[in-house]
Amino acid sequence: MLRPVQHERNLWCAVAALTLLGLSLRILAARGALWLDEAWSATFAQEAVTPAGVIWRINHDNNHILNTLWLQLVGANAPPMLQRALSIAAGAATIPLAAAFGFRRSSASGLLAALAFAISPMLVTYGSEARGYAPMVAAFVAMLVLVDRWLDQDGSRPAPWIGLAILALLGTLAQAMMVVPLLAMTAWAGITLWRRHGFGAAFAIVLRALGPALAASAMVLLVMLLAARAAPHGFAIGSYQPFHLRDWIDGIAGAVRWTLGIAALNAWPALFGFITAMVLLISGRHGHRTSLYVILILACPVAYALCRLGNAGIPRYHLSAMTVLLLLAADTLGTTQRRWIALLPAALFVIGSARLDATIIANRRADPAVAIAELRRLAPHGTLLMLPDQRLVPVVEWAARAAGYRVRVAGTSCDAAPFLLLDSDHPAAQPPSQRLCCGTYRLVASRRAEGLSGTEWWLYHRVAP
Repeated sequence: MLRPVQHERNLWCAVAALTLLGLSLRILAARGALWLDEAWSATFAQEAVTPAGVIWRINHDNNHILNTLWLQLVGANAPPMLQRALSIAAGAATIPLAAAFGFRRSSASGLLAALAFAISPMLVTYGSEARGYAPMVAAFVAMLVLVDRWLDQDGSRPAPWIGLAILALLGTLAQAMMVVPLLAMTAWAGITLWRRHGFGAAFAIVLRALGPALAASAMVLLVMLLAARAAPHGFAIGSYQPFHLRDWIDGIAGAVRWTLGIAALNAWPALFGFITAMVLLISGRHGHRTSLYVILILACPVAYALCRLGNAGIPRYHLSAMTVLLLLAADTLGTTQRRWIALLPAALFVIGSARLDATIIANRRADPAVAIAELRRLAPHGTLLMLPDQRLVPVVEWAARAAGYRVRVAGTSCDAAPFLLLDSDHPAAQPPSQRLCCGTYRLVASRRAEGLSGTEWWLYHRVAP
């Protein structure tokens, strides 16, 4: 029998190894040039000029403030890996935080949580790109650890309200979607304490504990609202899709697939997955955590549907629910009386996640740097590139800057540019040749995105007038 101190040291050594694994996966997945959303974030960071400009002047949903500040700090000449370093570090830091949450139930739950957060393809994706989702998840999980510990003390001891407020502030600055898990944690604490002390006492305790955190998050949102009202064109949204039930189901299916490493998952089985989660919640012994799991895994996606929120078909909009789904899985499997029962789902998760992680790492979000490399091969001293879709301009500019290659963008003026670059948001591929008024273009390179992020592109070379 190991002594408790030695046992705990061994556990944290295992967590450190899993953190190193997760860090390595994120570094491998962070190779390649910036894709569309990252490139626009980097452009916004430079156009804003100052930190105050990041907060007050951008007014776009792609401005994840903390990430944009980081991009501004590292500068326009930073390599893509450094531009993504904030997310890489935050993603890796989330792994021991998840372990700390799991260790409060059992040693196995902590190790399974660390494993899940290290290799889950969804977390590897958002932990390796220059956006605000990884810092938001890190702040969220850190808050879960603090609130869970406080609730275990029956709410009788003073809550760590300063730490919670700081984490809420950082999480909301990272991504405004932090509001959803913050409200869910407030409801979780309220329900737990209501059962113990009654409504009036619970309301007062939660207000003291999480009121400052709610105020910090509201302050960020208020500044964003005031900035949008002061801007000539208000608040801009890069892409908005109205609510459709089928899209909502597809979004959940994609989120579940890339969270749990399920290589093939149709839409309707995703709903079955949520029903299964409910069975786990009802039959499992999760104590006061049951309310948290029900609220975030089930109630929040259902609320999206009832409110008919747009973009609910995008998997990342369910990121908070998927984060807690991983914690639930670790909680459930780690406290199973017969440990061998947990081996099969854990093994399937590892195998499936490894396959999808390998896909992410190899695909590099349909790396735009490949297009620049092909341009350099065909036109070593620089070239003129026609871009009918002006959204791609920052993608090309940042990829060319990282490669030290000179590209001028022609737009759609049909001035016989020697190269043409097209993209598509649709599954259909572009044809092998394009006939335009200024000549015929032949396909020379292309990349399709295989994952949750990426910019698909087709590069053509002018071969005839």
